[in-house]
Amino acid sequence: MFDLPQIVLRVIEHRLEHRACRCGQVTMAQVPAGVGAPTQYGPGVRALGTYLLAGQYLPLARTAELLTELVGAPISAGSLACWYTGAADALDSFDQVVRDGLARAPVLGADETGIRLDGALAWVHAARTEDLTG
Repeated sequence: MFDLPQIVLRVIEHRLEHRACRCGQVTMAQVPAGVGAPTQYGPGVRALGTYLLAGQYLPLARTAELLTELVGAPISAGSLACWYTGAADALDSFDQVVRDGLARAPVLGADETGIRLDGALAWVHAARTEDLTG
């Protein structure tokens, strides 16, 4: 029998000590990389949410509902939108590498596909090579 493992959130607590010397200077322990708030969801939850939005094309509200039921903790559509935007922003340098590679390619495959956008015809242009986007 093949089955899924139980999905439970794992909580990691970071305690940051503050020390004061006699001169009054207060020193605090270094905050671990990726920790930016007193409580937050980790990279696994953020990655799954982003994948469901970008890879499975689920709407924000449905993704928030699904993740909330899966992990047993509230995940808002606003958090999902922020994670999605952050993931897209992190791809900026990757996008530039692909654009530069496409511009230098000796052979380029191209396609133009019509779609409906706000009730009007719009065009999606795509370019590819075997190595970059194949």
